[in-house]
Amino acid sequence: MDVQDTKNMAEQLQTELFQRWMKKGQIPSEIFKMLNLDLAGNKLFTNPTLVTWKKYLSAFNREDTDKKTTLWATLRAHGYDDNSALNASVLAGSWKISGLRFFAATTQQSRKQPSD
Repeated sequence: MDVQDTKNMAEQLQTELFQRWMKKGQIPSEIFKMLNLDLAGNKLFTNPTLVTWKKYLSAFNREDTDKKTTLWATLRAHGYDDNSALNASVLAGSWKISGLRFFAATTQQSRKQPSD
């Protein structure tokens, strides 16, 4: 088995897992907790599991548009706020994880004040 085969198998398993979660009616906030991301604290944005959760969030929002949610809503539901774990130093850590680079860039851009 080569690298591409392994990648394809991993993607297929992830797709099946997401479908199972959706079939069971599990919302992104529940999966966030199940993956122990609610316990990550200031290391949330350097946790590779966040990439998996973010992919589930996207899949969930595509599948169930009536229950669409956001990363920010989930973070706030688990006690994160803009003045604690979501500061610039935490966001800077997300640059280290390729699946979160775009998120970090757009988040930093959206948090800039008009005078910046």
